[in-house]
This record gives sequence, structure tokens and C-alpha cells, in this order.
Amino acid sequence: MIYLAVCDDDVVFASELENALIYVCELHPIEYIIQVYRSGEQLIDDLRKTSQYDLIFLDIEMDNLNGVQVGEIIRDVMHDYETEIIYVSAYTDYHPAVLPLKPFAYLIKPVSQKNLSAVFRKFMGAYTLLHDRYVVRFKNTQQVIRKREIIYFESHRRNMAVTVKNSVTGQVSTIDYIAPMEQVKTDCQNSYFIQIHQSYFINMQFITELHPTYIILDNEYPVPIGRTYKSQVAVLCKAFLERNKQ
Repeated sequence: MIYLAVCDDDVVFASELENALIYVCELHPIEYIIQVYRSGEQLIDDLRKTSQYDLIFLDIEMDNLNGVQVGEIIRDVMHDYETEIIYVSAYTDYHPAVLPLKPFAYLIKPVSQKNLSAVFRKFMGAYTLLHDRYVVRFKNTQQVIRKREIIYFESHRRNMAVTVKNSVTGQVSTIDYIAPMEQVKTDCQNSYFIQIHQSYFINMQFITELHPTYIILDNEYPVPIGRTYKSQVAVLCKAFLERNKQ
């Protein structure tokens, strides 16, 4: 799933860009969600709550909070250096103030379908597993988490807790919600997650110590290894640790 945002106070242009993005996304084998914001304040408000985006199309010339200021908040205040930003402007000259914000691209209005498709192809080429998201849904709310920041999942029947470490601040937090372990395993199928106990599904990237009956994760939390998982876990985790030492 790729999360995209369009932020522009020009209602007509924002709608046109959203439709153009839908067309471009449909040409790729991806699932996507596009959210449109009419102001920089709305976007920042969502980002400060639960929203995370892989790519933001950001207008430079907006009333009140302009695109440069929004970019500065994302990079310098929120310390988000992973979300890609594509600036959109009616000015043909590259705005010098956006350079320190490391934008992915700079598009001139009106944005042609050809230029949008070319930029989006480059973005998809750069998109890796590091940007994979896991969505926690509870009641009427949802929170989007980067999978690589997940330390482990802990299950008590249908009650699930996911422990996350912010890659920038190092802060560790836990979110409680309802989900079956099998669904979590399906949603997080990749090379660095492994089940080591009927109640624990861990991210091997956070292993600091490997013992015969338990594993220490880098938040100093000891996780037990279930009897039925011992042989497989020992081999996989040791191989993972050795590979990362090279």
C-alpha cells in the first residue's frame, strides 16, 4: 500500500492532480490511497496525529502556511526525512528555499500527464521495503506505522500489542488493538519478521542477543522462544545476525 497526499489551495488544480494520479497509479500493480488537503495547516495537523505518507505533492504558493514552511516543519520539526516531497509551482524557476528540504522532484503547473508519469515511475523505482507500512485499525481510528520500526507483536488471543521504535527519536511505544496473529503474519510477510513463539512475532533487525530459550531485543526486552519453534528460530536468527555483521 502506498500513501499519497496532494496539498494545494487551488481546488480545481488539486482535483485535476488527484485524477491524474489515480490514472498513473492504475498503471502500476500497487494498492494506493490518495488524500487531498486544501491547506498546509490541514496537512501538518494530520501528520502530527497519525498520518504518514510515502509521497506528498506540495504546492509552494499557498496562503498562510506555504509549501516551503510545510516542508521545513516536516523535515526540521517533525524530523521526517523519509517522506518524499514533490514540489508543484507555477513558477518556472526552481525555488532556492526548497533545496535544503531535499525534494524528490519539482513540477511546473500545469502538470502534464507525461511529466507526472515520468516522475512517478522514478519514485516507484526508488520505493523499497523500507517504506512498507502496517496499518493498525481500532474501532473508528487507524494508525499507520513503518514496518521497519516495529520491534515485535505480542498476542493474547485476539488482543494484539505492537511495540514500535521511532527511527528518528528512538522512542519506544506500544499500541493495543484487536487482530488475530495469522492476519498479522500475512500483513508482515517479508524476510526480517519471524514467529518465535505462539504469542510473539518479532523483527529480527532488533535482535541484540540470541540465547537457547529466549531472545533479547534492543529495547532490552527478553522474548521467550517456544519449544516448537526452537530449531528453526535458532538457525534463522543466527544466519540473520551473521549476515548483518558482514
